[in-house]
Amino acid sequence: ESTHTSNLQGKPESLPEVYQYLINEDNQGLIIGPGVSLEGANLRGVDLSETNMEGVYLLNACTSNLQGEPKILSEHYQYVTNQEGKHYLIGPGVNLEEENLAGIHFTTSFLARINLAKANLNGAVFPSHIKLRRANLSGAKLQGVQLTGACLRGANLSGAHLEEANLSNSRFQQADLQNAQLQDAQLTGCMLYNSTKLEGVKVNTEFMLMLRPQQQAQFKLSEPDENGVQTILKK
Repeated sequence: ESTHTSNLQGKPESLPEVYQYLINEDNQGLIIGPGVSLEGANLRGVDLSETNMEGVYLLNACTSNLQGEPKILSEHYQYVTNQEGKHYLIGPGVNLEEENLAGIHFTTSFLARINLAKANLNGAVFPSHIKLRRANLSGAKLQGVQLTGACLRGANLSGAHLEEANLSNSRFQQADLQNAQLQDAQLTGCMLYNSTKLEGVKVNTEFMLMLRPQQQAQFKLSEPDENGVQTILKK
């Protein structure tokens, strides 16, 4: 089991060579090195230059506003810079809620449990068949993005802005799409399951034809508004 090494009080007198004691923007101490647990840690303002982050556990860790790129990262993690020059660590489970990631080129195809709620992802580039299982994308801005073949099992997409997004061949088992904006989205080959939450979804396509018989029995479309947009309602 990994040792939790964040929010420390006091600096150790000595550490093994591959471990470093660092300070975040709140003057909280952290020990960073191979295999440690930084679950829920605040890494804002931390200078990660020359750090070895192989095997570091980062579930729910805030990895924005970083100072310096790690020397070694685990597979599926990447260090990126946004259009404003702000630095981030992207990877499974990290917390980037409300951050500006517009135009970022995602190279990792495994982002399970990442928190991108209300993040700006307009213009971001994702690998095809990206795995976003149990990711939090609620309220995220994803207009026009390409998410072809994505695995969105258990993902929270409630209130997400997916207008004109390409979601072809993506899978939404146990996903929450309630109140998502899907106007003009490409949905060819999407797999919507009985477990997919659909109430309140905004569409202006032949969306109902994609639903399984059990779903069609549960839902109906509202009358189009002045822009031709319809809302999925429970019967």
